[in-house]
Amino acid sequence: MSIVDKVGRRRLALIGLPVMVLGMVWAIVSIYFMTAPTDHLLVAGASYDRALAGSLIGAIAFFVVGYGISYSHLGWYQSEFLALEIRAMGSAIATTAVWLANLTVSVAFLTQLETLTPAGTYGLYLGFILAGYVFVYFCYPETSKYSYLNSGQHR
Repeated sequence: MSIVDKVGRRRLALIGLPVMVLGMVWAIVSIYFMTAPTDHLLVAGASYDRALAGSLIGAIAFFVVGYGISYSHLGWYQSEFLALEIRAMGSAIATTAVWLANLTVSVAFLTQLETLTPAGTYGLYLGFILAGYVFVYFCYPETSKYSYLNSGQHR
């Protein structure tokens, strides 16, 4: 978090989102081949290839690194966009939105694994990540004080 203001939120998102995409693609490939013997479903009591399971764990760890670089701070450090009069309410709404998104994923995940297959579930999440990348690229402003000072707009 100490580098968020120095590097900038937008720049961190644009760096971390491709890491998330690579991690998710890696996870999709790993879980697709790992679950091939069980008709691409996770089956309780089934024996899965340890190398592919380890690859999946590595993919998830890689994904989490990308999340830590990109999105982890966006939901919590949004108040600078808001006027002082509405900052508390805006932060409350943003926090609620973050927790509702977490709740939605938590509640729907197991059902998605059964209906979309594990690879399909991760593919759905990959689609959300790509949509977020497009949004950040085209719509998310840079708020770093250093990028503002270096842009010449302060003169």
